[in-house]
Amino acid sequence: MSSNTKPTLLPVDVIEDIIDMSSNDLWTLCNFSLSCRALLDRSRRHIFVHIYIRRKDQLENLSEFLDARPWLPPLIKQVTISPGDYPELLGVVPLPLFTRLPNLHYWGLKDTYSEDRFTLVMHRSALLGLRAHGTHINCLTISGVFFPSCADLGRFLLAFPRVQDLTCISCSGGGKFSAADSVLRQRLAETVHYKRLSIKGVTDRRAATFLTEISQNAVEHLAWYVDLSYDGWKDNTAAPLHLSGKFPFLDTLVVDITLCRWQRSQGYGRGLFTRIIEILAHIRLLDPAPCKGPTVTIRIQSDWLHKLYYFLALDITTEVCQELEGVVLSIPSPCIVMVRAWATAYTRRSYRRRFWTSRIDQMFAGLLRAKRFKAFLNPIDRSDSHTVAHEEAVSVLVASTNGEWFASGSLDSTIIVWDAESRTAVWDWVAHERCVDDLAFAPDGRYLLSVGGDTTPKVWDLASDAVLAATLDGHTARVRSCAWCSTGEWLATGSDDGSVRVWSGPGNEDDAFQQCYLLADPQCGAVGIVRVLFSPDARWVLALHTPWKESRNGHHLCLWDVGRKSDPGPLQKVLGGHPGALLDAAFDPASRRIVAGCFSWDQASVFIWDVETGETRSTLPTKKPTEEVMFSSDGKTVCTLATSDGKVNCWDAERCTVTLSLEGPGSDYCLCPRLSPDGRYIATGSNGSCGVVTLWRTSDGSCAAVLRGASEERSYTRSALDHLVFSGSGHSLAYGGELGRIFIHAIDDILLSM
Repeated sequence: MSSNTKPTLLPVDVIEDIIDMSSNDLWTLCNFSLSCRALLDRSRRHIFVHIYIRRKDQLENLSEFLDARPWLPPLIKQVTISPGDYPELLGVVPLPLFTRLPNLHYWGLKDTYSEDRFTLVMHRSALLGLRAHGTHINCLTISGVFFPSCADLGRFLLAFPRVQDLTCISCSGGGKFSAADSVLRQRLAETVHYKRLSIKGVTDRRAATFLTEISQNAVEHLAWYVDLSYDGWKDNTAAPLHLSGKFPFLDTLVVDITLCRWQRSQGYGRGLFTRIIEILAHIRLLDPAPCKGPTVTIRIQSDWLHKLYYFLALDITTEVCQELEGVVLSIPSPCIVMVRAWATAYTRRSYRRRFWTSRIDQMFAGLLRAKRFKAFLNPIDRSDSHTVAHEEAVSVLVASTNGEWFASGSLDSTIIVWDAESRTAVWDWVAHERCVDDLAFAPDGRYLLSVGGDTTPKVWDLASDAVLAATLDGHTARVRSCAWCSTGEWLATGSDDGSVRVWSGPGNEDDAFQQCYLLADPQCGAVGIVRVLFSPDARWVLALHTPWKESRNGHHLCLWDVGRKSDPGPLQKVLGGHPGALLDAAFDPASRRIVAGCFSWDQASVFIWDVETGETRSTLPTKKPTEEVMFSSDGKTVCTLATSDGKVNCWDAERCTVTLSLEGPGSDYCLCPRLSPDGRYIATGSNGSCGVVTLWRTSDGSCAAVLRGASEERSYTRSALDHLVFSGSGHSLAYGGELGRIFIHAIDDILLSM
């Protein structure tokens, strides 16, 4: 550029428009105000429009602060008291603020940080002061405040007679309704005129009903926000939704539902939808004339598409959704159902979007035809958004014994099969309801057995592009574990119905994937099976009963001999002597011993049994709950993971002494220890603060490598990495965790890079 060229100057109105567009970005506004004196005044208008008072000293020094800055009071329009560790500050009435801030119109009380909600009881003189000086407040928000009774809530609201916009978030109206509540309800209905009423969070039935009834003669916009991720929704899911009487000026009604982070809404959602149906039926009676009733919007939001579908199909049920659809279609005024979820770029362009959206559309097919149903998919802005990955946490990760494949399952219902050599995803599909719990490869790597959040194990043929080869029917409850024997002759599945079912393999075409044995311990009843495994010689089936639940005789580890080529008949052995619920078990390579870890603090928690006799051979002197156990490939070492401190110990299986002890990086616990097939390495994951995978040498316990993933994937490595597996050949290591991404590395590349 020539030295004589003058810099381009933006018009003043353009600069001011840019500042106004940045009004919600405090950091940018501060930079504007510091960069040029000419921008200071315009930036101040936004920086100081809303102030927060969090400490008592801030409130005490506020008058002095305002005196020193005479330009400031006219700019302040909103004040929120959010005291955090000093909830008593909510009961202080700063009258000077009301008198010194001429443009103040918003007042907020938010007790969102203290462990216990603050009980707000204001003295009569304080309420009179608010009523005298708070007449210019037209917008009021109260959040996380507990009122001893609805009468106390009503007295507080009477102090702000000019409020037109009221927001109540997770507040309580105390005990039962009293005579004082009825009197104040009538007085409030005559005094206040709320045009907008929003009820959010875990606001209890009393407060919600009280607010709705005092607002019905004036309210124009009524909104309920129901967040099912709150623990408190068990008793309050549908409670805030209350609508009775006439609403002559009601123009807009919004019901906004945010789904919980967990897989199930635990039945709360059905009661919520039933209440919504009752409200819509009442609205239909308010004004039968077409297009004269309120506009009704029902919004359902979820973080993932599959969660949204399962919420509607399994928690709410198709029947209730159809009932809701019928009521919506019968309302003459505008009424629409909107659903919204988030998705990565891969999900938006892959089969997953079509798979889930088509099923959600089917739930509301009538509304879709009537143009009263809309679905939105929000993009997730993430650097790895285009990468093939699970949308939720990895729940299982296994490798084929031939070293060709890895397979991962997730809480998002999907299975992804990975090529171990190219480290790329080959197939990706939806397999089970809600989640995938366990996977098992056939010895030759052709078939993959899966179980999940339903009652039907499934077999997938990888030689035919992972098509469904068989569905195994018979279990009557959720199936949680599966295994494939080393000869390929048997498959086993364990279920919450308390049974282990053994199925034939694909060798005999006429009887392939047919049930051969039904194994159950009659003493245990319907105590669920959380782990089932074959011995390496394919003779024994071991079943680990549900932790934390004692059967009538305390039996948890059951053993059957299926290698006799005849019906195993009754239970062969019950391995006992352990002090607590068993958490994990494994055979030694020779199929002669079983090691198991249990939940025990004051007694030995790792036991080794003789398979033939069922007698306890030895106990390892660890007095901490042990959640994972395994034998080394030579059977001389037992590797254990303690739940309490996250330490991995290697024990001499004969001498019962510790030969190696490993601790996680920094403050992290070790997770999911795995021994390499050649016994030279142990790989351990870790939890969220470091989120790394460490490769250790078994010879001396030294660190061979720390795996963090590529630089652009650091956000993943800071999350828990709790699923690891070596390939069957031992040449590769795969790992994943709570954010759904799978990483695959060649062992030689790992060692060369260090």
